[in-house]
Amino acid sequence: VIELDFSHNQIQTLPLSLTQCTRLQKLHLGSNKIEYLPAEIFTAMTELTELYLYKNKIQALPPEIGNLQGNVTDALLMTL
Repeated sequence: VIELDFSHNQIQTLPLSLTQCTRLQKLHLGSNKIEYLPAEIFTAMTELTELYLYKNKIQALPPEIGNLQGNVTDALLMTL
């Protein structure tokens, strides 16, 4: 799997099983109800290039998200 689009699905939490998607390049999670991002997800997804987290209830990002900055070319993290 290289792309997952879970946008607009009322998701509240992310399963740690996402860490098994090590080749994932695009992760779209916009317009959900996510409040917390498990750090483990970002350490496993070393090939991630797109990350969309807009319109969620996230208050803080885990420091591990910084590990992605060299790879992510398109990110939308704002909360509206």
